[in-house]
Amino acid sequence: MPEQVMLGIDGTLADLHKEGNWLYQPKFDGNRGKVIYENGKVQIINRRGGDWADNLPELAEAFLELAQTTGVKTFTFDGEIVVFKDGHSNLRLSNSRCATRDKRMIQLSLRRTTPVDFMAFDVMEWNGCRFEQEPFHFRVGMLSVLLAARSPKLRFTPTYTDADRCWEDWVVKRGEEGVMLKDMNSKYVYERSNAWIKVKMREKGVFNVCGYTQGEGRRGDLFGALILMDDNGQLKGRCGGGFTDAEAERILQVLKLAPVVSPPFSESEVGLPYIPIKTPMKVEVAYQNMNYDSGKLRSPQLIRWWLP
Repeated sequence: MPEQVMLGIDGTLADLHKEGNWLYQPKFDGNRGKVIYENGKVQIINRRGGDWADNLPELAEAFLELAQTTGVKTFTFDGEIVVFKDGHSNLRLSNSRCATRDKRMIQLSLRRTTPVDFMAFDVMEWNGCRFEQEPFHFRVGMLSVLLAARSPKLRFTPTYTDADRCWEDWVVKRGEEGVMLKDMNSKYVYERSNAWIKVKMREKGVFNVCGYTQGEGRRGDLFGALILMDDNGQLKGRCGGGFTDAEAERILQVLKLAPVVSPPFSESEVGLPYIPIKTPMKVEVAYQNMNYDSGKLRSPQLIRWWLP
């Protein structure tokens, strides 16, 4: 049994209306997990091949209950392990839950304060019947039946035939990460495939530069990332992508001319040691969305920069 999962390719907003026969599912901000049940045991396999079943006992128990109530001997599901906070999937909390191995802490606290759900979006095998060669519309239809009213922890990922409706319901109204387009006739393959297309929300904003980190590796003579701050003095995170080495050299010339000042933010807030400076430099960046807890930008990429 391969440990890999099917992966999609990155798309753009234009792909939401791509020609073809597509189904659409919200993309939650969590951790990918493949669940395998066989020989009376549940495994929750992560992308590195490790087993999170002990870290996520509420999910393991829910899958065991599914096996017992249906009487099946084997099954394999694909989906996202998600922690919902204030109605949104929260990657930081999901990462924390998946990484925590302390059974006492999990039992006494985390199961209650940071519960996880499994948002299933595919089924590859059920009671000895393999479905990888079946079209996606068949698999997702089967999945909706298998999980119907089984457990509140095991949830069927909503599936749409209308891209705009899916985007409106989950990205605009719920603030989720994006939408997955899936060719309704595609087979399940254990590799990256253009039959699945990932479209993420990208927003734009203009921010102030208040520092920079040292470069590493091939960019050791340049800088690593720009530290961004909004007009209200709130830290917006680090931008380390979107520019070429040649452009980074030009930016570095401006950074080195700027006076070093007292740091407006601690290294722990920024996440890395950095050089705080005072400069009028402005940058426009594209970013995925804003972290609901910290207010920092997720995956910012430089569009342009200038000196007013």
